Amino acid sequence: MSKVEPIGGTTQRVTPEKDVIKMDVIKIPVTPPVWDADLMAAVDKTIGPDFTDDPLVKRYNLFCDGKLEGKQYKLTMSSKDSTIYPGVVTVKDAVKQLEDAHQRLPDHEHYAPFGGVQPFKGMACNATTPEISKPQAYKRQLEVFVPEGVDPSEAS
Repeated sequence: MSKVEPIGGTTQRVTPEKDVIKMDVIKIPVTPPVWDADLMAAVDKTIGPDFTDDPLVKRYNLFCDGKLEGKQYKLTMSSKDSTIYPGVVTVKDAVKQLEDAHQRLPDHEHYAPFGGVQPFKGMACNATTPEISKPQAYKRQLEVFVPEGVDPSEAS
């Protein structure tokens, strides 16, 4: 194993490409799992109960008669004004950069969320992984509704 000095000065061990084990695609059975009939009979399939309206919905007549009473504001939020999250974007050809850096794992298969089998392509990131994101500001459109009778100068 060779040693690499990444940014920050910590020493990391890196596996050279010649030591990486090449594996074939790992296949799983195509048949979906079979659910136990007794279990399925015991599962509650009813969505509910019917819930009562939130008291604030009735108090401020929100959507009760189809007419909103209050003011609607349209705002634009810029991430560059944020001290927490200034925004991030993926660099061009990020997947190609990872593949060129030999970060790709052998292909696997897994059960898809709605049945069937689909491929899984993963990356193994380590100290030699190239940066695939960079800072970039963005703007987001927001709409705020203030119901009639609410004082917007007070905390709610």
